[in-house]
Amino acid sequence: MKFIKPRLLIALLTLFGIAFFMRLGFWQLSRAAEKTQLLADFNTGTQQNHQPLSRALAQMANMRFARTAMRGQFLPLPSVLLDNQRESGQIGVTVFSAFQPYPEPGDSALTSAPVLLIARGFIAINPNRNAFPNPGVPQGDVYLTGILARPPSSGIRLGNDVLTEVAGNPLLATRIEPEKIAIRLRQPLIEYVLQLDAGSPHGFIQNFRPSTFGPEKHRGYALTWFGLALTVLIVFLVLHIRRPLRR
Repeated sequence: MKFIKPRLLIALLTLFGIAFFMRLGFWQLSRAAEKTQLLADFNTGTQQNHQPLSRALAQMANMRFARTAMRGQFLPLPSVLLDNQRESGQIGVTVFSAFQPYPEPGDSALTSAPVLLIARGFIAINPNRNAFPNPGVPQGDVYLTGILARPPSSGIRLGNDVLTEVAGNPLLATRIEPEKIAIRLRQPLIEYVLQLDAGSPHGFIQNFRPSTFGPEKHRGYALTWFGLALTVLIVFLVLHIRRPLRR
């Protein structure tokens, strides 16, 4: 077998292609490891007993999820509708409403009690997007249980203003950013949200998942990228290795 010396540009492009695809493959493996840890943290958090909000907030310094329970009242403010959500093949929005927890025993700072965004669940909308729901908020004292978590990371940031008022007064959002929502609602917000437990009478369709893609999908993507790197190498070798002609 005879190796044909490749042109410098061809050799450099081949090395670049292999390195590029390998890098993407290892990146997907790292994402798979992150998702595996995320799911492990989620399972740990959801196996806890319900605990007071202050204790759950303290745990969030070292955890991603904490189960909590609280009494309080929904504030008469516009709900925030997270756009471009899907559930069971339907297109819709996830509703977030501002909630004022009551001070816990031993906490006398009623006026400084935090305001929390409650993820109340999914509502389907018409695919032509000609109308959005105006869910309103429950009245009076309510008792909520759920999982304290960071705001969902889905959505595309479009400029500085991610909130648009729609008919009926709710605010349509492409991302949940508590600091910007706090300015719009004129209320100080905790940086976390409460994902209501399924079956809550104050919510809608609840199917909270910490991630859209599981680690197995990232591993599949990694295998694809590694396969492309191998393909580039094989093509290079096929083009530059010749067998001697038989006489």
